Amino acid sequence: MHLIQLWPAPRTAPVHPDISEADRQARADEAADMTDPAANCTAAYACTDGGEAN
Repeated sequence: MHLIQLWPAPRTAPVHPDISEADRQARADEAADMTDPAANCTAAYACTDGGEAN
């Protein structure tokens, strides 16, 4: 047999610090960049072997 007792913990300060405005802006910028993830993953290369570029 086991006896388990629970009670409310005393209020304490938050464990994590508040997010700064710079952090909020960085998160917003990243979210905007992720609206079209393929746009960040494509590149064009010049053909250097005399053939046609793909």
